[in-house]
Amino acid sequence: MVSLKRVYNQRYLILVWSVLEIFLFSAIVYGWAALVVVLKQENFFHDLCEVKNSTIIEDEVEDCIKQDERLNLVFLTGVISFSSTGIVSGAFLDRFGPRKARLLSSFDNNCGSKLNVAIELSMILTDRPNLIFPGIITLSAAGLTLLLTIFQVANMFDKWKSSVISLFNGAVDASAIVLLFFKLVYNAGIPLLSINIFYLLSAIILILVFTSILPPYTITPERLQPINGSRDSRASHESFAKPQIADVSAFTIEGSHSNGIMHMNGTSEVNGEVGISKKNSKLQQNETESHLQSSAPSQSQAVNENNEVAKIEAESSEDSAPRLISQMLTAEYILLVLFTSVCGLRLWFYVGNLNSYLEFMSDNDMDTDHYTNWFGIIQFSGFLFAPIVGYVMDWKPKKNQNEKTDIGFIFGFLLTSCVTLVLNILVLVPSLSVQYATFVVQVVLRAFVFSVYSAFILHKFPLVHFGKLLGAGHIISSAIVSIQYGLVVVTEDTLKKDPFWVNVSLLVLCLFLNILPAYLWIKEKRQNGQNRRIEVNRSVI
Repeated sequence: MVSLKRVYNQRYLILVWSVLEIFLFSAIVYGWAALVVVLKQENFFHDLCEVKNSTIIEDEVEDCIKQDERLNLVFLTGVISFSSTGIVSGAFLDRFGPRKARLLSSFDNNCGSKLNVAIELSMILTDRPNLIFPGIITLSAAGLTLLLTIFQVANMFDKWKSSVISLFNGAVDASAIVLLFFKLVYNAGIPLLSINIFYLLSAIILILVFTSILPPYTITPERLQPINGSRDSRASHESFAKPQIADVSAFTIEGSHSNGIMHMNGTSEVNGEVGISKKNSKLQQNETESHLQSSAPSQSQAVNENNEVAKIEAESSEDSAPRLISQMLTAEYILLVLFTSVCGLRLWFYVGNLNSYLEFMSDNDMDTDHYTNWFGIIQFSGFLFAPIVGYVMDWKPKKNQNEKTDIGFIFGFLLTSCVTLVLNILVLVPSLSVQYATFVVQVVLRAFVFSVYSAFILHKFPLVHFGKLLGAGHIISSAIVSIQYGLVVVTEDTLKKDPFWVNVSLLVLCLFLNILPAYLWIKEKRQNGQNRRIEVNRSVI
């Protein structure tokens, strides 16, 4: 059995391997703009093109609109599959652990790669391009399942947990460059069939090797406590609905402690909870217990620590955790999912419509392959930008260094909202030279969105529901993002490839993203006011 202590000692090596695995196998569908060029060269859905009485150049562009729509539907299917399988993968992860979930991911990746090989053979023998749909579905589903099993590695970096999660999401963004490698190798003369076979074998070997390195159970802060000595990690996974409790152990009540002392069981120091309405005698009793505990012999302290660990383990179990549905109906979770969905709709409309948008701006007078290549190359920069928002989320004011606070996440959401606004403005400028900046902003936004989404769920909600909450949010988001296909059809048919009014509508919609950080800020101010009132009452007592 894999030793958790050995895994913890090798956590930096595991972090590097995790980033590499995410980079190669998680969300390669994000690089669709590079793959669609290869698929057109392979004559996928070429039968949908119609010849009209016009020039040859105009026929190639104007009469293949149906082909563009069908290929965009393939892309949307992959995006929805990557998101919607999250609830199933998350529940599977929470129920059976990361090892079996990784084996499931390896199986899906294997099936997806084999289906892609079958697609190439079918195109050669029978010309059946529709087989690409099940291929892209299984390949995308495997990516999210794999990603969910790796998030646990962030628990080994307690102080930089949000930064590590952001690093993982940056690797997800950078995985889009994999399909650019496909395109470049294909242009060098390597058949697409050979590329898919090589990718299949690499995925099987690397995923299975890393699966044998990780422990079969989820790496949680509670399990890491005996190794790293952490005592405050439990706070990050308590229910947000539970109010912050004042610690009475820091105050001394004068008087004799020789009378009226109750027998101690070692739990008063951990819990030490007192409300404003409690009587003074109860406060003095708790203080008495606290002073006795500090003078207890070492054997009693050991027993108390064992009781504390056992209590933490019991509280972290799924039976004692808040119900899943109660967490999903909270205002924080609903606003978080809507925030992610709106940003996702903005992103995927831009990516799915990119090739047509470039052709529209160039008036079909130049080859847009150069811009497509640069789009794929810039995807790798998401790996560099993602830690920025992670650092912002990990930041705390000096007065809140030892407290659980949402301040860092408030600024993280505001920063993401600002990046979304910049992207909406840039896409309204019909200039090819501006697209280089748009490519960069799009990558930054994608890295920020999924970083704040994953890190906020890990920060705010019980760990036992992490997989299910993350997956449920993805499936709701995918349902909203499916509107993207209708927007593309309207742009292609009704607006003659001019997405100006669609982009204006998305700009107005994205203004509502500020609701979530505003809500968190108001709630944080109310909580701080409540804590100050508690301090005042305690000083009076």
